[in-house]
Amino acid sequence: LPSGAGLKFGQLKLPFGKHNELHTHAFPWVSAPIGTAGLLGPEGANDVAVVASYLLPTSIYLELQGYAGDGSAEIMDAEEDRLATGGRLSSLLDLGTSATIEIGGSLLSGPAGAEDAEQRSLRLDRNLADLAPVFGLASRVDTEDPEIATYVGGDLTFKWQDLTQTGGRALIWQSELISGRFDQDRNDQLGAYSLLRWKALRRVWLSGGYALFRESLAEGEDFDIQETRA
Repeated sequence: LPSGAGLKFGQLKLPFGKHNELHTHAFPWVSAPIGTAGLLGPEGANDVAVVASYLLPTSIYLELQGYAGDGSAEIMDAEEDRLATGGRLSSLLDLGTSATIEIGGSLLSGPAGAEDAEQRSLRLDRNLADLAPVFGLASRVDTEDPEIATYVGGDLTFKWQDLTQTGGRALIWQSELISGRFDQDRNDQLGAYSLLRWKALRRVWLSGGYALFRESLAEGEDFDIQETRA
């Protein structure tokens, strides 16, 4: 492959945002934050896919990734004759010698997986299972044309490391916002989280965060779910 280019294929965590590519053992939360789980599923968008990447020849670090999958991810419908496609553009900037900031934008589009209110509540955090029927979450109505789901996300990660000593103090602040839109009957969705982690000692991390999932209801009201972890 040309310099700066990469290619991988197989059962992959799609490069959408920051949290989606993490495996369960690497979660900074006890479980996936509701801000991502509500839209991409508890295990994230995991698909049989081909992912191509290219490091653009610019004066700053700028990576472009594009992918196509068979739609086998939990949030997609693999039975539809349509691929799940998307991409990610990310930039990494140095803020002096000890700090960096990464900014990224992601897009994912494909056939939405069929689900009713009960299935949706199971896909969300267990704590939501009893609330979904009460608030009347909209159900999928089958139509001749497949429903297309489009997810757009933005993320920001700030990292600081004390370079005066090996394994010294460190700070990580990571935030992500995801919007989900559907071209037929299902309601628009919005998810977000923000996580702050502080390395106080060599093997001691302190962390706290906030996450939100929101789904618009037919009546124009919002169904809000909030959770915090520390």
